[in-house]
Amino acid sequence: MRPPIEILANYLNLARAAQRRQQPLVRDRALLLAGVIAAQLELAPIAAACRQQILAHNARHMVGHENGRA
Repeated sequence: MRPPIEILANYLNLARAAQRRQQPLVRDRALLLAGVIAAQLELAPIAAACRQQILAHNARHMVGHENGRA
């Protein structure tokens, strides 16, 4: 099995490719997965950057809710 940091890099690359192809929903899915992995690896700046990019496209996305609250 590949190390989590390598999987994180793959999701970030997928997000970038989806952005270039103008596929915002695909990009957001890849960013969501990348953000989860980054959080698990305690890479808070990367997780926060993923969250900010998702919310820039969709302010009502579930990552904008903290602890289940809007």
